[in-house]
Amino acid sequence: KNAVKDEALFNSFEVCKNQLYHHLLDGLIAFHATQSEDADISDGIRKLRVLFQKKLFYQAEQLRKKLLVKAEKLNRPPFIIELLGWETRLMQVTSNLTELEKTAGLNYKKQQQQLAEQQILLQLQQLSYQHFLAVKRNWIGDANLKLEKEFKKINPAQLQSVQSKILYQQLQSTFFFSTGQAAKAFKALQVQKKLFENNPEAREAYQIQYVALLNNLNVLLMEKQAYKEVLHHLVFLKAIKTNSLEKKMRITERVVNAELNIYRKQGDFTRAKNLLREYADVFEAGKFSAVYEMLFALEAAIIHFTTGEYRIAIRYLNHLLNNPSKGLRPDILKAAMAMKWIVWFETGKEDLLEKAIQTEKNQTDVFINTLFAALQQLIYGGTVKTIFVSLHRELLRLSQD
Repeated sequence: KNAVKDEALFNSFEVCKNQLYHHLLDGLIAFHATQSEDADISDGIRKLRVLFQKKLFYQAEQLRKKLLVKAEKLNRPPFIIELLGWETRLMQVTSNLTELEKTAGLNYKKQQQQLAEQQILLQLQQLSYQHFLAVKRNWIGDANLKLEKEFKKINPAQLQSVQSKILYQQLQSTFFFSTGQAAKAFKALQVQKKLFENNPEAREAYQIQYVALLNNLNVLLMEKQAYKEVLHHLVFLKAIKTNSLEKKMRITERVVNAELNIYRKQGDFTRAKNLLREYADVFEAGKFSAVYEMLFALEAAIIHFTTGEYRIAIRYLNHLLNNPSKGLRPDILKAAMAMKWIVWFETGKEDLLEKAIQTEKNQTDVFINTLFAALQQLIYGGTVKTIFVSLHRELLRLSQD
């Protein structure tokens, strides 16, 4: 008790907290390093420096060769450039002038090639981040179209590494996907899939791109009702190993979304509801990412609406509409809004529906205006079958535009 009251100990609390933070960080690094090839190479380069400082040049060169093979296999330009530099440096200190004369120029050219490859990679990554923001905020917009023009300036024949080829095909597919060119998007994804199949180590090295590939393929296959292929891809998604709880959740949310989609489209509402119950706590705790939280809420609303549980459906729709995620995916919000109006019509709340129509009647959105026109016909006694057949035809036409 007296020790706790000691002023010196009290004043050192921040120091203790800082020490604890660094110990925890070191522990996490050690935990994740077991599955990181990059960490192995970084650790090897540190050992190489020690061997060099101790003038153990033969041992340093043997280690350098092993590290270079690994770096080239994984295509890590920064490591390759550094290890090529070490080769020249080791020849210089050992006065191996004959080999130095032959190798120095060749290594310089290799380093220049790696730098050029790194430059293309940086350009592709920058376009990828910008396109991600453009798509999340506005599925098809001016920003997206400008980025596509920049992307077309890149010559795929210049791409040397597996990484750059994978990233190029990923970007190509997303540009096609976001502009409604599903067939071209699918073709680009198939090329990317082949790259992963021919380079199995790339699945681990470029895990984010691999997850995105399987997920995007599933979205397009779902439209084709190729459910067996989707389930096959889900097996690969579930088999991905990672120590990161964040990555595990990102994989889980994609698997759950795909399974809900399949169960709903196949009319297996028992399994769909079981899956909803299984992940209800995850949803309520906000553990899904913003977009997949929106998709989970929409799927839940559709499933409960289809089985006549309108109150539960409205609860999910209200969650979705009352918590818009910083302008993300306006298409999902539109679908939720439309569905809420249909629930009102089904439950006889025509006063709320008419109020919504009056409030939103000056909308410039063609989709909403088309839906309003159909709902007004329903309110004023139109034939349900005729109206919905006409609405379906018009929405298909708008989706093609």
